[in-house]
Amino acid sequence: MKKSAIAFALAALLLAGCEEDPNLQPFDGVFFETKTSRFKDGKDQFTVTVDDAGQTIEGALAAGTFEGTRYCIANYGTSTIRWEIGPDTPREQLALAPDGSLTVAGRCDP
Repeated sequence: MKKSAIAFALAALLLAGCEEDPNLQPFDGVFFETKTSRFKDGKDQFTVTVDDAGQTIEGALAAGTFEGTRYCIANYGTSTIRWEIGPDTPREQLALAPDGSLTVAGRCDP
């Protein structure tokens, strides 16, 4: 009886560990790691670095755009962004860094 209770508890813990993080979302079928940074001059200017962007440029750009929008909403309550490098940038002008990351940049426009 005691062994079956322990086995049940372990199985429940393992299944709980398999739950997907609700904050993660795939873009073009890929989960991307991102990092948002603000400029020192002002919080309204930011960059988002998307790792392993070579998997799918469209997905990486969507992930960066999503994180930038989330940043502006959290800090300014708006999703309006003036993009320097972003969703309207011609794809041939997007360049991956030597480490394979893609960086988007913009300014929150409250």
